[in-house]
Amino acid sequence: MKIIYLLNHSYRGEWPPSQPLHRVYNLNRRFALKMREYTNQYEIECWNPERMIKKPFMIKEDYITYRIFPASKFSFPYKHFSMSMLNAVREECKKVRCLLYMQGIHGKWINIIPLLVRKVPIVAQHHGEDIKYRTSKFFSKPWKIILASLECRAYQKVDHFFMLYPKARDELSKFVPEDKISIQTSGIDFNIFRPYPKNEAKRNLNLKHEKRYLLYVGMLGNHKGIEFLFRALPFIFTKYPDVELLLIGKSRRREYVEMLKGILHSDIVDRVKFMGEIKNEELPLFYNASDLFIFPSIKEGVPHVLMEAAACNLPFIATAVGGIPHFAEEVGGGILIEPGSSPAITQAIDGYLSRPPLKINLRENARKHDWDVILKTTFELIEKLEKKYYSKPLPHVR
Repeated sequence: MKIIYLLNHSYRGEWPPSQPLHRVYNLNRRFALKMREYTNQYEIECWNPERMIKKPFMIKEDYITYRIFPASKFSFPYKHFSMSMLNAVREECKKVRCLLYMQGIHGKWINIIPLLVRKVPIVAQHHGEDIKYRTSKFFSKPWKIILASLECRAYQKVDHFFMLYPKARDELSKFVPEDKISIQTSGIDFNIFRPYPKNEAKRNLNLKHEKRYLLYVGMLGNHKGIEFLFRALPFIFTKYPDVELLLIGKSRRREYVEMLKGILHSDIVDRVKFMGEIKNEELPLFYNASDLFIFPSIKEGVPHVLMEAAACNLPFIATAVGGIPHFAEEVGGGILIEPGSSPAITQAIDGYLSRPPLKINLRENARKHDWDVILKTTFELIEKLEKKYYSKPLPHVR
């Protein structure tokens, strides 16, 4: 059987990308690489739509086949829609035994493919999007009512949903039977993200041993709430002269970074280090060199970076949005704050730095997010669906 991972969107970032499209470490590639490491029992393919290309192309690397299809630049009725990708899915499912693994529970593929492709197992992975459509969308874009109706019908054809947290599961259970839903995030590598001595990490990064470091890792964008963190810094930096902020990540808009820098007063700007994008393998150094992880996002599912921080036993302050409250309860640590509030961030950081709580073994409590655990559960489901759909031998073709 062939597992085809389907991505909903085109490449996100500056064009042209700094690496070949098939090597961009998106959701598809992350899942496919880990599944290939776990088993060679199945063929693995990644299919992406891409609005910036004119012809489809295919390449095989690391025993994974990547297929990228040209997509529309228009947003009506769906962003990044690719008719050639849709046709290719239908043809492939007629030729060989396939399992379709969709990234996301909204959008074109989850709406269309289950209704057009029959007798094929389909799995959908939630990535933090809201289950309900906001009513305001229906007023501004009335055709969304039709798409939402199609989506509800398509949900019935999906074999299983992996949701990120209980609240999302409960919302989805209003539309599909509960036995088709389980809670599961994507994973992180506990062999890479692990704790080791702070002084060693600081020495490797050329950070000052006498300083305390706050850390943010993630995209630099409006929905990440970084501007609220920046407005909390003057008080924190004044009260704690030994504290600095490390900011890891890139922005899709240069003007956003300039806006952030404009918030900083001249006397503290040197204490905020814009580190840019850091390779995944190097991130554990930063988690281990830091004293507190800050994640002020406005909208989230269950962010990888919180899992990574927990795996390195780094305490965190994060906003109570999406699946973050459930994750914080799960690992038994973390300080939750309201989103979009600089005073809340100030109070939480001040409280932590002045009275650090007793350390908790966040790593062990977060073990269920290890890729080994995630892949075992996923593999068991895939085997079950393979047996359900393809237990009979293929018909003999002359």
